[in-house]
Amino acid sequence: DTLEQYTGDTALAAEGDIPSIKMWCFSIALKMLFIIALLTSQVKGNEKLDDLDSSAKLNTKTLILKEDPKEQRISLNAKAAYCYPTLLCTQAGGHCVTSGKDCNGTIDPYGCRGGKKCKCCIPEVSGCGESFTPVGDSCLLLALSKKVTWAAARQYCQGLGADLVVFKDANHYAKTLDYVRRVNGENTAVNVWIGGSDAAVEGRWVWVTEELMPRGPPFWGSHDGYGSEPGGGTGQNCAGLYHPDRYYVHDFPCTTALATLCQKI
Repeated sequence: DTLEQYTGDTALAAEGDIPSIKMWCFSIALKMLFIIALLTSQVKGNEKLDDLDSSAKLNTKTLILKEDPKEQRISLNAKAAYCYPTLLCTQAGGHCVTSGKDCNGTIDPYGCRGGKKCKCCIPEVSGCGESFTPVGDSCLLLALSKKVTWAAARQYCQGLGADLVVFKDANHYAKTLDYVRRVNGENTAVNVWIGGSDAAVEGRWVWVTEELMPRGPPFWGSHDGYGSEPGGGTGQNCAGLYHPDRYYVHDFPCTTALATLCQKI
């Protein structure tokens, strides 16, 4: 009897502990869920902080680029636009602008690369004045639309206080050709008068300054692929830049209508 009573009491005690065990397990489960939720929230918070930090870095970098006064740039989300000067623009002391309002000098539309809006601003040079462009130590004006005879071209230049261009040396000649090619940006097939002639004495080529013109390379070109200029004899007594021969000097009939290249005296 005693054994049966003990066994029965033990069974009743075990049955009485079942609700307590269930409550304990339920409590543990709730705590685990709370911990998991807390950890998940913390991870998401860290991810948001990382995103905000990356965004702040990007915005700071964009702001630095926008405020850079030395370069013409736009935001990182668009294609960068940058104007840079050609050698001729730099040699003339110029710099690139995208608006004529930003230039206190002469605008050269072909002196900068980077798009049609990029233009070279050349400060006024003492003695050049309006319309003329500094090229090296000279002031030049190429009137592409002024196609006249050699005599009329010279008269036109003299009316501007200038004369037809003369080349002091090979370096001056090279700079002048660069200027002509820039102004003739469309590469129109146009020939250009310069200040040389042998009208007074056949074969004796002189500048309008009465100095002798240099002969041969690098100034004079060739005709028919082999013959050296000048080669026109008495019928071609005035010098000009010949477009088909990359603007090397050729002799022309003085009554031909060519564009006019003036040089400030």
